[in-house]
Amino acid sequence: MFKAFKSEVLKLKHSFTLYLISGVFVVELLTVPAYLAISRNVYATQAAIYFPVMGYCLLLSIVALQTFEQEEKANHWQNVNCTQKRLKLWISKLVTIDFLLFLPSVLLWQLIGVVVNQTVYANYVGFVTWLLLIFLNHFHHLLLTIFSSRNLTIIVAFVECLFILFASNGVFVNYFWIPIALPVNAILAYGNSRATQIIWALIGWIVVCVILNVIILKIPKNHS
Repeated sequence: MFKAFKSEVLKLKHSFTLYLISGVFVVELLTVPAYLAISRNVYATQAAIYFPVMGYCLLLSIVALQTFEQEEKANHWQNVNCTQKRLKLWISKLVTIDFLLFLPSVLLWQLIGVVVNQTVYANYVGFVTWLLLIFLNHFHHLLLTIFSSRNLTIIVAFVECLFILFASNGVFVNYFWIPIALPVNAILAYGNSRATQIIWALIGWIVVCVILNVIILKIPKNHS
């Protein structure tokens, strides 16, 4: 498993996925702290949180599509689908991306917290955002694994954006069965005892996606 993970880390170097996620991190790092330093109010903070979160839905759909296209071009999936290491390879890919997503979430908000002098809240937002990104990473890869539809993945990403927009207005506060709304609900519930329940529910949905990915990946699949 370690060898597979190391291989995926090496593959990530000079890849489109690395440049895309790193680019998003740099852009946010240059803009969000400056914006919050100038506009110190609740509305500015909400905008700095929820607008990027909506963008992450599209970001992770693009990352998933890029990963699939990369494997399609590499020996027509021989490295992934025609060996007994298929499951290890795909899990390694997903975990590698999960760690990379630490940049535009936890690390970004730690730096933002220092700038705006709200480190505890910023760390909380960063952690919840990271959980969202991990969920999106596994969910979009799961969609592509099952349906192999690029158009569906993009459409789902736009629908997720709408759900996040509605959730930011408190529409889905008690809806634990809508995983995409849970990170927003957790941020809205900051300082409330319900926040812990919401975070555990989100982690539960991530585990569900991982289990479904494992089940699907164990099913033999041939590509021409």
